[in-house]
Amino acid sequence: DRSTGACGEPAALAPRLKVDTSKRDAQTLQALRRVDATIEEVFCSATHVVGYAYKDGGWERAEIEGPLFVVSRRAGVSRLVVLNRLTPRNLLADADAELELDLIDSYLLYREGLRDDGSDEDVVHGLWFHDADEARRVHETLGAVIASVHAPPPAPARRERKPPQQQQPPPP
Repeated sequence: DRSTGACGEPAALAPRLKVDTSKRDAQTLQALRRVDATIEEVFCSATHVVGYAYKDGGWERAEIEGPLFVVSRRAGVSRLVVLNRLTPRNLLADADAELELDLIDSYLLYREGLRDDGSDEDVVHGLWFHDADEARRVHETLGAVIASVHAPPPAPARRERKPPQQQQPPPP
């Protein structure tokens, strides 16, 4: 059993290893904003995933492969993004109330609601993660994002209402 630090490095190295990731993080955000200009923040990431689709009773490898990011957006709906290394077409899936998730070993399975192209094709997608811990973290993060979409908005602060004071009729 090997314990790891926050970024997955061995815990024994964590106290001695201080890496400034701000430049890398800024470059990552810049690359993501070329795909979606409304991206504000990266919640979670995975180094490498491979996409699959369940069609006609079997799994087919999709032309999706690369780093994965769960991001917040100014547009309101958070999003799952895979910067595709195989083709110019990146994977973009809104993390909204329509997104259904499941995690099996190193596979994150998901089903979207209506698609951007207008079709309502009911396809189950799968993402294989090189690292099972990354799969678990991404699943937990997406689950929390989706739960926040389902959560009712916070109740407005209640002001205590005083009963109206009854006016005494003026004396005769």
